[in-house]
Amino acid sequence: MRLLRFLIVLFLGGFVLLGCTPNEKKREVPLFLYNELQDSILEYVKSIPPIENSLNLPTFTQVIFDLIDGDTLVIARPALDPYPSFRDSVIGANYLGGRICEVIYGVYGSFKHLPGIVNERELIIAQKDYDVSANLPPDVNNGEQLYFEILQKGTMDRVWVLNRPNPLKLIVIDGKALE
Repeated sequence: MRLLRFLIVLFLGGFVLLGCTPNEKKREVPLFLYNELQDSILEYVKSIPPIENSLNLPTFTQVIFDLIDGDTLVIARPALDPYPSFRDSVIGANYLGGRICEVIYGVYGSFKHLPGIVNERELIIAQKDYDVSANLPPDVNNGEQLYFEILQKGTMDRVWVLNRPNPLKLIVIDGKALE
């Protein structure tokens, strides 16, 4: 009888505990460990509407880290076609603000890693997995066509100077310098 009571209490206790545990929600992990950069890129992603295009390709965001004249620049721009990986280092991608975000270290390998800035462990989506243009028929010249369609829509890019510990400084909006 004691065993039966114990099992009933254990069984009921399990239900109570299950009811008290919060539902685990999948959340986006930060792609950028520098909070100000994460917030700025997320705000940018949410503010850029999808690019209408003749091939109906989904818009994603490219974030390029570059070193110019001793300054680390962070360039964010909308894209329809993945970044060409033959020139710079396409590190990987993941979702940010509900949209694929592709992270690139440019030009010519000036960066190998950006610890404390880029959460490289979370860039788990390989380029081939979000390159829907790779599945287009061979007679479609998507590269040049998409490039001109994006140009017609406007630049829609942002450029920040990232010189920590100084605050992140926005220097370009939609192709126009702020200074």
